[in-house]
Amino acid sequence: MADLSITSANVVPSDNASIISKKRVAAGVSITAGDVVALDTDGDLVLADASAEATNTPVGIAAVAAEAGQPCAYIEKDSDLALGATVANGAALYLSGAAGGGITITLADLSGHTPVSFGMGKASNKVSVDFIALHKSDATA
Repeated sequence: MADLSITSANVVPSDNASIISKKRVAAGVSITAGDVVALDTDGDLVLADASAEATNTPVGIAAVAAEAGQPCAYIEKDSDLALGATVANGAALYLSGAAGGGITITLADLSGHTPVSFGMGKASNKVSVDFIALHKSDATA
């Protein structure tokens, strides 16, 4: 199965979302709302990618679009995020290895890559994501 098709205009964080925006994180590439993002070694925001070791540790989902050098807010935790894509209730969300910033719900798409799960489908276009817990488990491993 291909990556989820996300309509960036429909990516809407809930009122209880944890959004990193006060940190003026500069985008290292062109980022679209709904892209999964990671920090590079310079601290710049880049597209996360399960097939590249340097960018396979995501920090969140972009809440807005940004071009290289611009600040970009990203969602690090949200229990009721409107993702802008159809996701079945209970479907696990994984960082894609096919395209930078992509999300897949099919574990088979990650053959040869380390699966990185960061959320779960709730209903229709709503998902629960938690990148904070992802990093806590990395620190204790």
